[in-house]
Amino acid sequence: MNGSDATVVAESEGASLQATLLVSILLRFPEVSSVRFLPQEGRIAFTFLLRQPENSVCLASFEQSVLEHLDAFSAIEKSETGFVSVECKTYGPLTVVEVIREVKSFSRQELSMLIALIRDYFGDALVVETSDTLHLEEQMFEEGLIDDILEDVRRAGPWRELMGFRDAGRVLIFNKNRHKARE
Repeated sequence: MNGSDATVVAESEGASLQATLLVSILLRFPEVSSVRFLPQEGRIAFTFLLRQPENSVCLASFEQSVLEHLDAFSAIEKSETGFVSVECKTYGPLTVVEVIREVKSFSRQELSMLIALIRDYFGDALVVETSDTLHLEEQMFEEGLIDDILEDVRRAGPWRELMGFRDAGRVLIFNKNRHKARE
């Protein structure tokens, strides 16, 4: 195997790790509507859907609450918060909440905290996939898997622009890099 073959294998393995991480996140956290890697920025974006349009005061308050909770979480973990972006946009009867984090400082525990915050804040308005909920043992397995794969993804590189989302009870992964190459 020459050097370029090894690079292709390493890139393929990195993309496979990324895809596995996206699937695991979507399986473990049915509140997440989609998750995607933003490789140029070294970030990961989580999208949540709300069934009703929220007013701008409520959304601004939620955005501030997320930032405060992440700061508190970082203080407890004795780590840096890193890049955080919270954006809320309303499209007719739906509100899209997107939280973007740096992959290098993000953790599964942080995602669990974020989801608990969103559930508490928006209640039944949060769209949650309910088709095949995981049992407690499966949830614990997925959480451990997410922790391990997240660490592997941080070490692997370069990242691909992958996106995972839900569609009619299925989890689908889309490689945006491949699509751009065909255009």
